[in-house]
Amino acid sequence: VGCNSLADVLTKSAKTLTSLSLGFKNIEDDDACKNLLTSLGELKSLRRLEYSVLQSNENQVESFNNSLAQLKNLQDLTICFNDFDSLNRAKAFQNAEKFNMAMANLKNLENLDISNMNLPDSVMQIIANSIGDLAQLKSLNISGNPINTETAGVLAESLKKLGKLSTLVANDCMLNNMAFDILCGNLQNDSLRCMLFSRNNLQNSVMSLHISQMTNLKALDFSFNNVELSDVVNF
Repeated sequence: VGCNSLADVLTKSAKTLTSLSLGFKNIEDDDACKNLLTSLGELKSLRRLEYSVLQSNENQVESFNNSLAQLKNLQDLTICFNDFDSLNRAKAFQNAEKFNMAMANLKNLENLDISNMNLPDSVMQIIANSIGDLAQLKSLNISGNPINTETAGVLAESLKKLGKLSTLVANDCMLNNMAFDILCGNLQNDSLRCMLFSRNNLQNSVMSLHISQMTNLKALDFSFNNVELSDVVNF
């Protein structure tokens, strides 16, 4: 199915479509592609969007962000630009800012998945800063994006603001002890029910997590780290 055909379908379904999943290996940088990305912004009734591209360019990311800003009823968003880390860094920084501007319009967003994009530190910090403004957010998946100490600090401040967050997934984020301590040392969200930190570089820093104050926590995953049993039993 070509981009023009998809754009026509989306335009005709603009008032009724509530869920959409689009995945591409790559899309040509032509007028048909631009029309498709523009048509996404017309889906005013959309509640759930999954959008992934294996090979993209800066202009396509920018066009997507412009359309995303118009989807004010969106509740569930999964995006993945697999080659984001290979894009021009200056343009990637600008697109992260545009993504933040789009996020500011998504007041109803409950689930956000930006996993496996291997986002550069500066980009991840920009996005992490805006996450705190998503007051309705219940689930956040940031797996597969490296989180250093500086990024952890920005993300920690945002997480404190999310009073409805019930699920935090941060698998394979290259989290070390110091970054984890910064991220979770002051995390006391009563709403949290599930926290997943598999495949990181954690050791005894897990004790900085205030489990006793997370009264609704049901699931906690530290698998494939360097956590000792003695660290866990001291919770």
